[in-house]
Amino acid sequence: MGKPAFPTRRFSAFGLLFAVLALVGGCAGPWGRPFSGASAGALRGQEAERGGVAARVGGEIILLRWVDQDVALWDSLSGLSTRDPGRRDAMRWEVLQRWITRTLAAQEARRRGISVSPEEIDQALSAGLALPSQRRVYENLRRYGATEDDIRVRIQLDLYLSKFRSQLAREIASGVREEDAWAYYRAHQELFQHPEQVYAWVIQVREEGLARRIVKRAREGEDFGRLAEAYSVHPTRARRGEFGWLNRGGFAFEPLFLLGVGEVSDPIPYQETWLVVKVTARRPPGLWPFHEVREEARRGVVAERLVEQQRELDRVLRSRTPIVIFISAPSRTGTP
Repeated sequence: MGKPAFPTRRFSAFGLLFAVLALVGGCAGPWGRPFSGASAGALRGQEAERGGVAARVGGEIILLRWVDQDVALWDSLSGLSTRDPGRRDAMRWEVLQRWITRTLAAQEARRRGISVSPEEIDQALSAGLALPSQRRVYENLRRYGATEDDIRVRIQLDLYLSKFRSQLAREIASGVREEDAWAYYRAHQELFQHPEQVYAWVIQVREEGLARRIVKRAREGEDFGRLAEAYSVHPTRARRGEFGWLNRGGFAFEPLFLLGVGEVSDPIPYQETWLVVKVTARRPPGLWPFHEVREEARRGVVAERLVEQQRELDRVLRSRTPIVIFISAPSRTGTP
C-alpha cells in the first residue's frame, strides 16, 4: 500500500491546458464522420472564403471555429486573458498545432486497424455528462458555439487516440527489460521515496463487541491470520488479513504508529465498522526497495518511452502528410 504513483513528468501552463483539452481537440465532420475527399473540398469551398478553415491535414480539415472554441475554453479555465491580439494569435497557433498532431495520430490509428463505433461514442458521451467536471467542459464548449455534433467528433478523436496510445504502450511494454526498470529506478529515486511506514494486518467486523473479543484473543497469542479468516469482512480476508505497508500521514490511522512490532490495536471505528490491526514491521522514511516497486518502475519506463515515441511519430507523420495551414504564424513578439 502507499506505493508511488506517476506522472513521470511535470506540466507547464500550456501542458496543463492541453491535458484539460485532451477531449476537445478533434478534427472530423458532422455526426462523428471524418471529413475526407469530396466532403473536405466541399466544406473548404463553402467556408475558406470566410476564413472558416484553419488547416487541411491529409484530406481532413480543421475548422477555425473549433480552434477558437478551445482558445475560449482555455481562457475561461486559466483566467489568463487572450484579448491581446498578439497573445491570442500565439495561443490560437499552439492550439492548432495540437489539433494537427491529434488528427495525424487518429489517421495513423485508422491505418493500423483501430476503429471507433457509434455506440462507443454514445457511451463516452454519457459517461462524460455524468462527471461534473467533464459536464462543465461540455457546457463551456456549447457556450462558445460548439454543437452536440462538434462534441461527439471530439469524443471520437479522443477514443481513437486512447486506443492508439494503449496499443503503443503494449508494444513498448513487451520490450522493457529488468535492467531498464532498474535504471529508471536509480535515475528517478525522488519518485520512490516513502514516509514512515508500518506493515499492517487487519480484521474488519461490524460489531464493537466482536472486535473487542478478537483483540483479547489476539493479544493472548491466538493466530491473527486464522482470526481474520474466521471473522473479517475486509477484502484482505483471503490473504489472512495481510494489508501491507501503510504510510504515516492519515489521521485515522495515526494510533497504529504508536504500536510496537507485534502489538495489536484497540478496536478502531471505521465507516460504521470496527478494525483490529496488528503491526508486524515498521520502517523509517526512505527509499522503496526495488523488488517492491519493480512494476511501478517498469510503468515509468513505458511512460517515458511512450512520450518519446509519440513525439517521433508526430515528426514522421508531419513529414509525409500534406498539411496546409490557412492562418498566419504569430510573430515572435506575440508569443506568450
